[in-house]
Amino acid sequence: MSKTLIRTGLFALCAVVTGSLLLPQSRALAQGVALEEIVVTARKREEALVDIPFAVSAFSEEELNAANLKNFVDVQLFTPGLTYQQATANRADRGVPNIVIRGLNINAFSGSSVAALFFVDGAPVLGGEVGSFVDVIRVEVLRGPQTAYFGRNTFSGAVNLVTKDPGEEFGGSVGLDLDRFGSADLQFSVEGPIIEDRLSARLSVRNNKKGGHYKNNRTGAREIGDEETRSLVATILATPTDTLRFKLRLEDIEINDGPQPSFRFPSSFANCDPDGNGSMTYRCGLAPDVSVAEAMVGHNDAFAPGYLARGDYIQDVVAAFSLYSDSSPRQIDGEGVFIEKMGLAKRVSGATFSAVADLPGGMSLDWISGFNETKSMIVSDENTLPRAPFSPIADTFLVERWSKNSSHEARLSSPGEGRLRWTAGANYVNSEDVSSCVAGWFFAPRGFTCRPILESSTTGAFGGVYYDVTEKLTVSAETRYQSDEVKVESGGLEAEFNDVGGRVTVEYRTADDLMVFANFSRGFRPGTFNSIVVTLSPTEAASLQRNSGAQLDVEPETLDQFELGVKGTLLDGRLQGSLIGYWGEITDQQVQQVGFFTDDETGLLSGVGILSNVGLLDMNGMEIEARFQLTEHWLLTGAFARNSTEFVKGICNPCVSNGATANNTDHLGNQTQQTPEFSGSATATYTRPVFGGRMDGFVRGEYVYESTKYATEANVFETGDRNLVNLRLGVEAESYRVEAYVTNLLDDDTYLYVALNTDLDTFTRAFVSALPHKRAIGVRGTYRF
Repeated sequence: MSKTLIRTGLFALCAVVTGSLLLPQSRALAQGVALEEIVVTARKREEALVDIPFAVSAFSEEELNAANLKNFVDVQLFTPGLTYQQATANRADRGVPNIVIRGLNINAFSGSSVAALFFVDGAPVLGGEVGSFVDVIRVEVLRGPQTAYFGRNTFSGAVNLVTKDPGEEFGGSVGLDLDRFGSADLQFSVEGPIIEDRLSARLSVRNNKKGGHYKNNRTGAREIGDEETRSLVATILATPTDTLRFKLRLEDIEINDGPQPSFRFPSSFANCDPDGNGSMTYRCGLAPDVSVAEAMVGHNDAFAPGYLARGDYIQDVVAAFSLYSDSSPRQIDGEGVFIEKMGLAKRVSGATFSAVADLPGGMSLDWISGFNETKSMIVSDENTLPRAPFSPIADTFLVERWSKNSSHEARLSSPGEGRLRWTAGANYVNSEDVSSCVAGWFFAPRGFTCRPILESSTTGAFGGVYYDVTEKLTVSAETRYQSDEVKVESGGLEAEFNDVGGRVTVEYRTADDLMVFANFSRGFRPGTFNSIVVTLSPTEAASLQRNSGAQLDVEPETLDQFELGVKGTLLDGRLQGSLIGYWGEITDQQVQQVGFFTDDETGLLSGVGILSNVGLLDMNGMEIEARFQLTEHWLLTGAFARNSTEFVKGICNPCVSNGATANNTDHLGNQTQQTPEFSGSATATYTRPVFGGRMDGFVRGEYVYESTKYATEANVFETGDRNLVNLRLGVEAESYRVEAYVTNLLDDDTYLYVALNTDLDTFTRAFVSALPHKRAIGVRGTYRF
């Protein structure tokens, strides 16, 4: 099946359904059931999804359950314009979550400089780790700048997870999901009243263990890619009066993953010479068949019994690095070694507190506070080449990451009725982040290096005004003034960046259930520092500035974006859909480049990595979503996106095919790396009563498409298109659900991504890849009491 046919089919499916929005409303052709109305809080108040005049995708609890969406990796498959990776350039692990919206895969140099951010009940999660969904009843994906209401780190969008309130009656549920790779996902929750009508609580636990899909060729065990996430969530809801409501949610997440299925294409895989210098220095074309990588995947487990049999090997490595003495420069204070094997260990703790007071006149006063801390340790074989037992471990590293943030927000809102509506508020966010501490042997001697702690304190004031000019025409303006104080502990660097962003919208209702809208929004990504400058002498710093234009302060970058769209609900509520086009431009883009200076001692030129505001990126695209209750028994959904990006100005170090030159501009006109231009999904669900009406039987088919992803901005090495097919069959009654399923039915083996790296044996260019999940057959069940 050609990629053109796939794209055309997905576009046609969505276009036919959403095209009905432009036709006069007609009576249903068959007796049907109206679709569930999805309510979202994208503008800090509850509104119907189809009434939001900008791009929002939302998944209700019912939809999350129907598609078995356990985490955000699953959600991104069915969300147009969204790519989600839990990886770094060196490892296919869950170390560094990265939300990419509308193709904006831009440099994130720390957790506090990402372009899009997770929120839990409106509180930011700086570390980006939300684990397996526990008590999540809705996922809202907001595309485009969300500066006005969500503030910092929502340059390209935001993701808000809405959690479940404790019930007023005693109840709970237990669930189990098993598959052929030894995966076992066990969930249990219980809730009930403590004081009738005034105080209730809920406790949920989840142990989600995913078996490895690839064999370790050194040990023979199928352990490559195994993951385990343990979650504990406690929620208390208090309503001391009819007009006052408090909610406290505490969450603890423990992640213990084994070595992940990644493969490094060494320099011997080079097959092209893009610079025409007579030597093969780059990889071009499609990535080799995944079987090439699978044959060598066992190299990931350097600590397997065949390597060293001693169970305390990690402790010995850590001790050899001298990481945990009082004088070591570690940033995870007060922690011992909590990693026990090759792979990733992560500890996440979070809390959110919200208070809502209903005031006279229909106004409301809201308060929300949040806290989140993430600590991770990774033991990784950076070279990923097989070694004989007791061979040197020069390329084995321990990597630590740490971040924490706290936030507070107060908001006053007018009644939701009336021609004039408004919201006003203020918030404060404090964050500290260490993007990496690396320990290991890199030749000799062994060492430990940490990036400095980056601290930011953000104060913002925001508001929105909405006015119904007529019954059909509404205009609105939302804005935020934000002050960012950024500080780097080492070197005493400190700066303040002040910005104003927001959104202006015009919406027109052509019918009761159809809306046409246009909006303009502005977002900004905070400024930072070239901290390397303070390590240079005054003459070296001056030389760096003359040769490369490097400044100590790196200014914020700005995204201006226009949207034009239509949303609506027609056919007696059986059809919901949206069609949105957008155009945008990033100016003053923070671009990584090599800066040169004259060394005081040698008199020779030396190069260092710096950031400069020299980039310009254009973007445009189209996104379609549709849900259609075709008959009483058939439910169809579809989504399609074309997200085009183009580098207009800037510098591209990865485009250089050898070390002879730097700061290449061959990427101009290309698209961003590791994100598809085209994506889409389609589902069909057939449901009808069975066994005399005592339960409902269902069959569900799912199809997901992603176009090729390029390894770098050079756009010469790519993954190829990805096609996933899932099938589900089961029965559901009021108190239970049982389902058998097959995921990746066609066993698609397209790499999840490929990325530029270095061959540490030869110090030449290489690429690293992430292997996909194989076909999985499983069964899951849920019992509610």
